[in-house]
Amino acid sequence: MTRLRLPSRALVATAGVLGLLAVSPVMPASAATGDVVTFGTNSFGQLGHGSVATSPQLTPTKVLGSASDVAGGREHVLALVGGRVWAWGADDKGAVGDGGAFPAAVTAPKQLTSAMSGIDSVATGHYHSMALDKDSDTVWAWGWDSRGQVGPAGGTAGRIGAPLKVSLPAGNVTMIAGGRAHSLALVNGKVYAWGENGSGQLGRAADTSRHPNPTVVSGLPAGVSWIAGGRDSSFAIASGALYAWGNNQYGQLGIGSTVSKSTPQRVPGITVKQVESGADHTVALRTTGTVVAWGRNQYGQVGVPGSTRTSPASVPGLSGITQVRVGRDHSMAIGNGTLRAWGRNDGGQLGLNPASTPKTSTPTQVPVGAVRDVGGGQVYTVALR
Repeated sequence: MTRLRLPSRALVATAGVLGLLAVSPVMPASAATGDVVTFGTNSFGQLGHGSVATSPQLTPTKVLGSASDVAGGREHVLALVGGRVWAWGADDKGAVGDGGAFPAAVTAPKQLTSAMSGIDSVATGHYHSMALDKDSDTVWAWGWDSRGQVGPAGGTAGRIGAPLKVSLPAGNVTMIAGGRAHSLALVNGKVYAWGENGSGQLGRAADTSRHPNPTVVSGLPAGVSWIAGGRDSSFAIASGALYAWGNNQYGQLGIGSTVSKSTPQRVPGITVKQVESGADHTVALRTTGTVVAWGRNQYGQVGVPGSTRTSPASVPGLSGITQVRVGRDHSMAIGNGTLRAWGRNDGGQLGLNPASTPKTSTPTQVPVGAVRDVGGGQVYTVALR
């Protein structure tokens, strides 16, 4: 559900969504850096404070400095510092990638293998992780591999505790993204997908087989510039047009129905430059700097009152937005460095007291300072400021 960020050499309309859990202008290792702060619930050490706790942590707390990218999985976090990947949180399925010990919780940031250096961006699925080295067009993956989401090198081990290279066609790899149990990569403007396909999220007829080998998604126009993975759905942007496929139980594809699709469908009525998808909802940034959202709205994560929305709905009160992101059931937008969030808050993931505000459909400013990027998991948020 988190997706990733575009490497700096990628040429896209945005010059700059979970995911997945969602996606920003990629900041390569040499770009400006900042502090990683976290808030929310810390049951598996995902806040990186050196311990676990079940009570919400509402005050954003620094856990790492000099970072250029962050991504949040269901209960684990990745950060990029000087081209090296750091990780922490739940590791029972290998998502942290600490070498195969598989502890229940890695409670403080840990630098991963030196073999994986020169990394430009990171992405997460529910329980797996990805990293992209744009100079060598190399994608790495590790973690839970139940459906082949780590790629062909994962074999049938089930969980992969150290990064492995993903075998992709030769070409310019400009973006990566993760869904619950599937993965996406953008190679020469074409989308490649692998892993789980029970809802057709790989762009082929739905089936229950493992699909560890990346295959191209047909039915998309040339020149895709952005990709994102939802829980069991996938998204791509080409020349401002948004395409969606996979699970659509709650209307998260935005096509006006709740019928799942195994081939890319054009989302009508909007021109966008970013898209992110959570468990069952989707948020997109229009070229006008405004935000639309759709899908399941149980916690107000669509940003409007009411129930499920099967077509894009404008989120009121947002303008001048430059990035959108999602957690499992919450949504986030950044404009002029200000972070606003809405949706589910039972773990304090919006930075609000869950006792008084367990959920909200109103975008609310998070007191975290000037923010450049953000990611979200099930009950926590990680921000780069």
